[in-house]
Amino acid sequence: MALPGRHVFLSFTSELTRFPTEATSWIECARKGVRRAGDVAVDMSMFTASDTPPPDLCVAKIQECSVYVGVVGFRYGSLVRNDDDTRSYVELEYETAKTTGLPLLIFVISDDAHGPRGFHSDPHFGDRQDDFRARLDTDNLTRCSVSTPEELELAVFHALRDLPPTGGDHGRSETVAVAGVDRGALPLIDPPFGLRSTALRGRGSMPADLARFDPGAAEESTGSDPSPVDGHKAIVLHGIGGVGKTRLALEVAYQARDQGRTVWWVAANAPAAFEAGMQAVGFAAGATDDDYRHANAADATWRVLDRLTTPWLLVIDNADDPSALNQYGPMAKDEDGSARPNTAAPS
Repeated sequence: MALPGRHVFLSFTSELTRFPTEATSWIECARKGVRRAGDVAVDMSMFTASDTPPPDLCVAKIQECSVYVGVVGFRYGSLVRNDDDTRSYVELEYETAKTTGLPLLIFVISDDAHGPRGFHSDPHFGDRQDDFRARLDTDNLTRCSVSTPEELELAVFHALRDLPPTGGDHGRSETVAVAGVDRGALPLIDPPFGLRSTALRGRGSMPADLARFDPGAAEESTGSDPSPVDGHKAIVLHGIGGVGKTRLALEVAYQARDQGRTVWWVAANAPAAFEAGMQAVGFAAGATDDDYRHANAADATWRVLDRLTTPWLLVIDNADDPSALNQYGPMAKDEDGSARPNTAAPS
């Protein structure tokens, strides 16, 4: 099974790991965005003890990565303080990534972002930080401005999801056996409820109907002809990009959770990310390494879901290419769950 394919270097100043809170900080949300895209976040806080000078180690780690993500706030950050280098580590990281030729994804925290006193200024190196932020403009980069950590999570996820393949393949993981996988490297499968909009308009009772898994009622609520569902529990939301399919699915997931269902959310924008997400679902549902040693990965995942006695919902998001789901078989009925391929049926 292919694990998440890209190593993404996250560049930031330390105060962004503490605000608004450590659990929902700017950087924790950025890391969630990386994991949701099926990638692996790398940053200086993960470096262990080494006899390599910190600037050299930083440069080496960036050169091993596939993508650079810079989260730019209002502080200039710690200085390198070499004999001939007084840049901040953030600026060193940016210039290293640029020289290495990595894709540069820049997210600038906007002036209207909430923060404690002093968050929007740097009393020591404010001029340098202003110059650095201005330089991002002169370097002809397309920047994304964000006002909240939750907005940053979604922006990072979408930017990585939409990033075209690059010529280089820095930091790309090889395919490894399922048994013995580092589960901590698997993507998050929690629904991104922090991105839920309470102002979902124009859907009538559709979210509630779908949360009760009554697609016929949902179709009636929109004025279209209901289709017989015959007890099927697989529901497909389809439409052109930007019409709100993900927002609707998120509302359905939210209401399903309130009704007592266990809810998982898997991104299917890339085969490797989808495969890793499905394996994470299997482990969350109680699978063991032995389950995967003795069976096809798809069969093992669905077998452990079949054993569950409590209702669950699996949302497969961004399945723009349905053929990517073929490895997990055609959808079929299920007693307790709400999306399940029949791996025994012909594809």
